[in-house]
Amino acid sequence: MPAARPCGCGEGRLHRRRHVQGRHGATADRRGRQGLVRLQGHQVQRHQPCTGVQPRGLRDLRGRRAGERPHGAGKLREVRVVAVTVVWSGLALGAINALVGIAYNMVLTTSGIFNFAQPQFVMIGAFLAFEGSVVLGLPLWVLLVATAVIGGLLGLLEDQAAIRPLGSGSSHGALVTTVGVSVVMSGAALIIWGTTPRNVPFEGGREALEILGGRILPVELTLLILAVVVAVLLQWGLRRTTWGMAIRAVSADKENARLRGIDVERVRTLGFVVAGAFSMALGPLVVSLVSANVELGNSLVILGFVAAAVGGMGSFVGALIGGLLTGIVQALAAQYIGGQAGLLAVFVLLIVVLVARPTGLFGDRKLRLL
Repeated sequence: MPAARPCGCGEGRLHRRRHVQGRHGATADRRGRQGLVRLQGHQVQRHQPCTGVQPRGLRDLRGRRAGERPHGAGKLREVRVVAVTVVWSGLALGAINALVGIAYNMVLTTSGIFNFAQPQFVMIGAFLAFEGSVVLGLPLWVLLVATAVIGGLLGLLEDQAAIRPLGSGSSHGALVTTVGVSVVMSGAALIIWGTTPRNVPFEGGREALEILGGRILPVELTLLILAVVVAVLLQWGLRRTTWGMAIRAVSADKENARLRGIDVERVRTLGFVVAGAFSMALGPLVVSLVSANVELGNSLVILGFVAAAVGGMGSFVGALIGGLLTGIVQALAAQYIGGQAGLLAVFVLLIVVLVARPTGLFGDRKLRLL
């Protein structure tokens, strides 16, 4: 038998195999010519004449051998989309932390008290938003106004019932009192709503938006924009308005501010009212992203504190930057290391910042933590 003519698709190898089989006495069953040749008990697909067109899988394999990567661009794009989406998610969570940190700083600058009950206002607002939206069918703007009014009244009640009776003594007693208020609010929420999580769909839609190569939900984008606007406006008002100057005077020296005719108690009450209204109005937005449950306030106590401490106590823009940093670090660590690594990474960030700069990134020296 003449030598088999080799070709690029393996025809020569098949002919040589038949030639060897013939020399050793192997028989081929030719009764059926449906394209199968029986060789030593094995079935081999009859080779068709080479047409010069290779199968797509073979072309891909040879392309990879030549250094080409047909799917590399798609995989790279997928990795990039996931990474940017994780960053957007971290910025949204960081915006919540930043807004809680801003509320902390509002009370801190007006009274010198760190109000541990502040995140519980967000939790109560989230439950009220569920009742108003799902049970009563109220629109979002009505929920925002209603929760702001209720939060302002609760802030006034906290100031008058828990802070004012302590007088102008040490702030340590007031700190313990705010912890008690936090426990009372959390217990009341547990009695009223129980442990079942609640969710409220966002009126702005649930379809993700694609921005800068990543995906972000409308409620996440809303929270991010809100955090930036609130921080910038409060920082501007603190330096450019009359009430802002009064707050700065009280924060610097209460006795000196009182001698200059500033009503220190009124400024303190104003801080509690504004922070309460602002925090509870966050509830209708937060509940569309995070479930309303009794543990929501407790988790925000820690993350809001870290945001304020990293950014700097007393600085609204600092709380914004600190919150966004903590959110990004938490999201990236949870995505690429593990779910439990997110909170650990946040505390590592806190330790590094406070060791390098005890006042935080933009904090007041009189409000330093270390």
